[in-house]
Amino acid sequence: MRFFAALATFIDALATFIDALATFIDALATFIDALATFIDALATFIDALATFIDASSRLFHTKENAPA
Repeated sequence: MRFFAALATFIDALATFIDALATFIDALATFIDALATFIDALATFIDALATFIDASSRLFHTKENAPA
């Protein structure tokens, strides 16, 4: 009878471990998704900054004050 009680305890512990592992994997997937969103936002910001710098450059380099 002790064997079956120990087996039941082991199976319960294994189920708890698998559940914790699934929770960890889900959290990791959420983190990776958030990181991808952050990288996408950063790329958008850099693109906007490049557009701003390009527009500023065009504004200050007209024909009158263009470098020789």
